Amino acid sequence: MEKTGKMQKHGSLRDEQAIFRLLRIAAAAAGVIGTLIAVWLVCIGVSCLSWGIGDRMADTIAAAATGLVTVAVVSICCWRALIVFDRMVVRLSRGSAFTLENERAMAKIAGALALSGAAILAAFVLLLLICREMVLPMIYLLLLALAFFGVALLAHALGLLVRRAAVLQRDSDLTI
Repeated sequence: MEKTGKMQKHGSLRDEQAIFRLLRIAAAAAGVIGTLIAVWLVCIGVSCLSWGIGDRMADTIAAAATGLVTVAVVSICCWRALIVFDRMVVRLSRGSAFTLENERAMAKIAGALALSGAAILAAFVLLLLICREMVLPMIYLLLLALAFFGVALLAHALGLLVRRAAVLQRDSDLTI
């Protein structure tokens, strides 16, 4: 009976490590896909910028510049969040779950995602002022900003949960 329990425990540990490996792979894949999308958007932005400069269209130049700055800010924030997430997954795989370091990591992730949402929301407002019309891509921008804010809120809530669990674990360790 004891041998079966050890085998199950060893099997679940192996399963956990596989999940952590999968999380790291998913984060890397998200980074690659996000970078490809950012490069594609930058190409579009540069094309629009050169077209606006060539035709001396101030609104096209302003819209393209807004888009390029937004892509840069969101890309930097998302890469920051992915790097922090990857480091946190490494700590989790080593058994370090409820720590203040992980709580700070969740706060950094939440901040980076909230900043991304704010940048997209600011771009939405600027583009609405520049273009003076509501088109379907503008609605997508608004939905994307809301999605970033939603995920940031979830990350913040998880960070608070980790903080409380860390305090409880520390108190439990002191009791024992």
